Amino acid sequence: MLWVIVWTQRLLSDRRGITAIEYAVLAGGIAIAIAAVCSGAGAFNSIQAKLRLILDHIPVRT
Repeated sequence: MLWVIVWTQRLLSDRRGITAIEYAVLAGGIAIAIAAVCSGAGAFNSIQAKLRLILDHIPVRT
């Protein structure tokens, strides 16, 4: 039983996965910005519309 507690504490203190996710989100944002600049306003509006559609479907806790 003690190994479960130790394993859980190690899992909760490990931040490597969070850092990887932060880098992935940052890289995605940069890629979207580059695509918008290279393709003009039409591509940016298309990306914005798709992101808005995704965000509208995320439930918000109150």
